[in-house]
Amino acid sequence: MLFVRYNYDMNNKFKINLGFANLAKTVVLNLDYENNKAVLNNKSYKMDVRGFMDKLATIVSSWEEVMINNSILDGISYHVYLQRNGELKKYVGRNKFPANFNEFVELLAEAKIC
Repeated sequence: MLFVRYNYDMNNKFKINLGFANLAKTVVLNLDYENNKAVLNNKSYKMDVRGFMDKLATIVSSWEEVMINNSILDGISYHVYLQRNGELKKYVGRNKFPANFNEFVELLAEAKIC
């Protein structure tokens, strides 16, 4: 199961928490617009933060909030929570994925998040 939490604070800083239930792994990523850097599990590196957030917003803009295939009893689930300026968007799926879900995973990989 994939959990993503994205938060925005007043200092133009973003925080993304990723949890992979099957891997028992939690990843914490802080994104800083002002300094164009990311801190992944306390390790800092340069990153195109605005580009990452723009791509993320584009990817999830077409997603349905709930996508579930009940015909499969055991499979893969995901939960993606995006929060900005107090507005929370939740995207949940089980055994059914948005057409561009691979783009989402590739974006996380490009950013060295997973």
